[in-house]
Amino acid sequence: MRKGIFIITVTTGILLVGLSQPSYSAIVNIYSRLNNAGEPFEVFLEAGSYQIVPIGITEGGLYNAWNPWNVTTCDKIGGCERTYYTTVKGWFNGYEVKSPYLDSVIINGAIIDPIEAAPLLPPANELTLPPIAAFLNFFVSSDTDYDKYFHAEDGLCYSTDSDALANAQSVVFTLSQADSVKFYIWDTNLIDNSGGISLSVQSVPIPGAALLLGSGLIGLLSLRRKFKR
Repeated sequence: MRKGIFIITVTTGILLVGLSQPSYSAIVNIYSRLNNAGEPFEVFLEAGSYQIVPIGITEGGLYNAWNPWNVTTCDKIGGCERTYYTTVKGWFNGYEVKSPYLDSVIINGAIIDPIEAAPLLPPANELTLPPIAAFLNFFVSSDTDYDKYFHAEDGLCYSTDSDALANAQSVVFTLSQADSVKFYIWDTNLIDNSGGISLSVQSVPIPGAALLLGSGLIGLLSLRRKFKR
């Protein structure tokens, strides 16, 4: 009788853990002629961790990548390094995500330390052309004009949208509270843009849930061994 009661208790605990962590999966299609910071694509997400993976048209998205000029001058295999100010044009794979409840950000497996404000661009009369890579993959945690947000891209432009997609950045981020999260591109002049970027957004299981599940199973196995003896 005790064995039966124990099994029911552990099973109920596992079910409760599962119910407290609802799974989420959706495709976010950011249109480059509409969805900038002023008109973002918004998705309501519960508190928890989420993974973003850029996907293309062949995987159910509407877009592979976006082009800020609708013109391509990059002709290098593997992409061309972008600079401020523009010396080469092509397809981009960058995107931004904003929420006041962003808690942590990992881009392509690297933890991104928060900064208080976005990196500053060089002055217009600057003679040098710094690589745009200096302004990439950042996480702003305190800014007077914006909520918390992160920027993800690889700093290159590509001759085709499929090449840009193949090198796009994946992200894992955590929300401390539920929120309507904003997704958009980093651009202000949208009239000559083409394409967009499609993102698969999926919830990530909370490690504690897996730990509790494992502990429950271990306890169950231990009790079974005891009764076998």
